[in-house]
Amino acid sequence: MRSKRARALVSSTWTLSNEGMVEGLTSGISFNSAGTITNSGTVTGVNNAGVTLGNGGTVTNSGATSLISGGQDGVDIAGGAVINEGTIKGTSFYGVSLYGAGSVINSGTAALISGGDTGVNASGGIATVTNEGTITGTNGPGVVFSDISGTFNNTLVNSGTIIGYGGTAVQFGAGNDLLEIGAGASFTGSVQGGAGSDKIEFISGANSTFSNFAGFETVAIDSGATWTNSATLTNIAVTDAGSLFN
Repeated sequence: MRSKRARALVSSTWTLSNEGMVEGLTSGISFNSAGTITNSGTVTGVNNAGVTLGNGGTVTNSGATSLISGGQDGVDIAGGAVINEGTIKGTSFYGVSLYGAGSVINSGTAALISGGDTGVNASGGIATVTNEGTITGTNGPGVVFSDISGTFNNTLVNSGTIIGYGGTAVQFGAGNDLLEIGAGASFTGSVQGGAGSDKIEFISGANSTFSNFAGFETVAIDSGATWTNSATLTNIAVTDAGSLFN
């Protein structure tokens, strides 16, 4: 499906599955209310977002060759879930903008979320970001949990690669946040816990040397996990059920 109209698809209630091509001069697909989108083809919003769900819902980018791209953001979603197995790209701003409670799952090692500024930006509700692939911010952090619309307790689970520019890979807000580090996790840049009571947990299977973090009050090493620390731990409580090398 291909359109040169201002928006390719605008609706009040829709469920849509795309296996071909959808293109709009503003958004590729825009739903005014909660919707469900499954894409295994290509969705492009030339000047705005690839996909916009103005009242939440679910976006599934299915398969390693699937692509959602936007001139500004890749996916804008007002709460709900984004599941990506392919590529989601926002050229100017965010790969995924989640404003409201929900989750972003970057599933599989081939999955990529990239933003011209930030890879994933979450605000306005409790958010969980799970990464098995790559999340990258071209001119900012890979993942940001923003306090612009309130303070929430957020979670990041990383067993993939998160790349930030300007020195920060992940920026948490002022909530009581949790960073879970699994096997294969890497960060380019620091992880900033922000305010609140924040925790890093090395989960079973992790064998990590990551020590570039600040603003965390607790570190837990689960049974079956190994952490080799090269940083100075100040005012941090460490719970070790695995292996700690310092």
